[in-house]
Amino acid sequence: MKIVVRAAALSAALLLVSACGGGSNVKDGDGAAGTSLTTAGGAGSAANGANGVNGNGEFGYGTNGITDGTGIGGQGGIESQFTGLNDPTSPLYTRVIYFDYNATGIGVEYENALLAHAQLLADNPGVRFRLEGHTDERGSREYNIGLGNRRATAVGQFLQARGVTPQQIETVSYGEEKPARLEHNDAAWKLNRRVELVYVGY
Repeated sequence: MKIVVRAAALSAALLLVSACGGGSNVKDGDGAAGTSLTTAGGAGSAANGANGVNGNGEFGYGTNGITDGTGIGGQGGIESQFTGLNDPTSPLYTRVIYFDYNATGIGVEYENALLAHAQLLADNPGVRFRLEGHTDERGSREYNIGLGNRRATAVGQFLQARGVTPQQIETVSYGEEKPARLEHNDAAWKLNRRVELVYVGY
């Protein structure tokens, strides 16, 4: 009798463990609970919400049916392309282009960085990009707004000549209004004459 009761209890315990396990290896701490991945076409919708990407794939990554090489959409493989933005050894790390006084020409020292950005953008046509033009404080406000715009436009034309679409690029000029340095000397002015490259959503 005792053997039958013990066998029944053991059998019930095994059924309970099996039902609770659910075959899932996801831990609560993984941040993946309740997340579902879909195949390309509805790609990475759960990841997009976490990255502030709208449902149309207008900004950021993990959209527009882009896959990570495994057939699964989402940010996995795409995100890895953007790691260079935070890697000091990558040309993508350079996101500020400096200019000579009253000039709009892009220095040769920035070409490798801009080529890398152009490749990244061309490979990810759903990603948007903003070019922010700046000047030093010398000159009138109106002149500096125009100069900042011409600098941003010059960088945009460089990128478009290498496969980036006009729809991906937004240009804005702040002129002298947002200096990187507040001192009134050559060292500060040199750092204020710039175009900043901003990935929307990053």
